[in-house]
Amino acid sequence: MRIIPVIGNLLSNTLVVALGFMVSPARHCGAGFLVLIHKLGILPEQQIIGARIHTSIWLTLLALLLGERLMGITGMVLAPVALHYIRMEASKIPVL
Repeated sequence: MRIIPVIGNLLSNTLVVALGFMVSPARHCGAGFLVLIHKLGILPEQQIIGARIHTSIWLTLLALLLGERLMGITGMVLAPVALHYIRMEASKIPVL
């Protein structure tokens, strides 16, 4: 059931671009540009969060996805904080 938000996002973006194309080609290009910016905006957000807590982008993204899966929006907000806490506590464990 986790595919429903992905399908919804793709359908809404397709609708935006299609409506923009019906109005005029210039609006079509503008709508496509907005969709592209929306999609590309995800990566810098993860890089900014990861840089603040000294974590790779992929680990941060994984934490956000896991947080969303477990607790919804609240989990996504708390995921970077929990990830940072877990990493700090795990670094205190002595390795044999």
